Amino acid sequence: MPPQIREKFIDIFKRHFHIMPGQLRNRKYLDDLGLTKIEQLEMLNYVEEEFKIKLSETDEKKIKTVGDTLSVLQKHIH
Repeated sequence: MPPQIREKFIDIFKRHFHIMPGQLRNRKYLDDLGLTKIEQLEMLNYVEEEFKIKLSETDEKKIKTVGDTLSVLQKHIH
């Protein structure tokens, strides 16, 4: 994944949820970051807005970790 895309992704967590880059290990579950289910949905909305993509319901169901989110994002960008 290009570094600028990863940086934009990390910035979403910093700006909206005050989560620092060191907390975003790929296998880290979104629940472990302290995000509620509503915040996880908000995060997906921010990702869609930032990258100008539309995630399917199937994609959203796959996302449980930071790594899952990056994988789905990469699929839509490339």
